[in-house]
Amino acid sequence: MTFKTPYEFFLCLITVALGIAALLLLAIMYGRRPPEEFARVFTVSLVIFAALFLIVAGYNEKQTAPVFGLLGTVLGYIFGKVASPPASATPQNQAPPTNPTASGGRPG
Repeated sequence: MTFKTPYEFFLCLITVALGIAALLLLAIMYGRRPPEEFARVFTVSLVIFAALFLIVAGYNEKQTAPVFGLLGTVLGYIFGKVASPPASATPQNQAPPTNPTASGGRPG
């Protein structure tokens, strides 16, 4: 078990308080937006503050490397889950079909 000095403990508390305040502010700012966008921003912020906490808490690289890998996996999943825009039915090299009545002319 590792004992922390009062200064290290104070830095950890400040980091946690800053993370909670930032996440609450994000919840207020993104509260009315689509849930997917809010989840993405919230998760990225949470991962950043979790990594910052691990660094401030004084863990070495042997202890944090697996956790950083897990946090990176979570971010990859969140950003990989974003759906790409649907492909149009019309190929890009062909012009869409025109409607002769739409231009004010009469057919035939």
